[in-house]
Amino acid sequence: MDYKKYLNMAISTIFRPIEQLGFWNNKLGIIVKRLRYDVTNNRIMWKYEPDPDFRYTPFAMMGIMKWRESIGSKKYDEKSISALNYLEKSVEREIEKYPSYGVGPLIYTFSKAYQVFNDEKYLNIAYNLYSYSKKKFKFEHSEDSLLLYGWTELFETTEDLKLSEDVSKAINKIIGMYDETLFIFKNPTTRRHQNQMYTLWGVSKAIKILELHDYLKYVEKVLDYTVNKRMLPNGAFIWEDVPFLQKIKLLPLLKLKGEIPYWHLLFECHQTFFVNAVFEYYNAGGEKDYNKEIERAMKWIYGNNVLKKDLVELSGIGVPLRVMTINGDIDINRQTFKGSYEIGSYIMVLTNLRKKLH
Repeated sequence: MDYKKYLNMAISTIFRPIEQLGFWNNKLGIIVKRLRYDVTNNRIMWKYEPDPDFRYTPFAMMGIMKWRESIGSKKYDEKSISALNYLEKSVEREIEKYPSYGVGPLIYTFSKAYQVFNDEKYLNIAYNLYSYSKKKFKFEHSEDSLLLYGWTELFETTEDLKLSEDVSKAINKIIGMYDETLFIFKNPTTRRHQNQMYTLWGVSKAIKILELHDYLKYVEKVLDYTVNKRMLPNGAFIWEDVPFLQKIKLLPLLKLKGEIPYWHLLFECHQTFFVNAVFEYYNAGGEKDYNKEIERAMKWIYGNNVLKKDLVELSGIGVPLRVMTINGDIDINRQTFKGSYEIGSYIMVLTNLRKKLH
């Protein structure tokens, strides 16, 4: 698979103006939350609708700054700096509106921005967000693991021993959430695929900087469970392996609402969340081989799915289509959009794959 081609397409899409069905708002100088689509006569028709956003754009910028610091070019530096400045002002005005899902990626983003642009301002923003997050969040929600992901990147940037102490406390609290096969936090969606993968990102990166190699066994157990219980023969991941009795209980309610059972939905981003988790495991010193699973997960995006179609070609905008059902339906109530957070993870995974191959 030509990962270089797909990566270049994704970067181009994220910085292409919304008027040309990209994700860049020229007026504001920022990446937008999402594009929506309608399916008419089997054709996908895209449109931009402005939405308030304290989650998606930080996640997108995390992927962009990882790419830029690692293998990226200077081509989009002007727009990247514009986006960083927008986020700086947004944080100053309304930090209380940002969940851990936004704050963690922002700490990562501004840490990487400091590495790339060598501007102390970015490092100060990362530290301010770190200090805020210590007081605000308690690592009781799965998404708080993204704070750990940000904190560890800030530590790798500064080697601040105070940070390592907080990272140690956080990872030990998270490890305490492990329950036989998965990490079980207090949020009701804790068992779902994305929550488990975010946890592995943070835990693996903490294992790396603290050299807690004994903890790799927990990462392996979750990866193994994910492969054995949630990976379909064609490489797709189901959202959650829901017990039979729970399905029976939920089906009448979902039917009444006119909703498809969520365990029938296959998301492109879930493929990348898994592959990025494996790369973080490898970076932490993990030795179990998941390369075949990486290949299967990525091939699903590029044609080994029930539709037998490359999801990038199917979307028509340079990044993969968001979702389908296990039967290949793409016109799904409340899911007909593409979020910039998905593209952030997609850029991260293609960056990881490009580095691995070269």
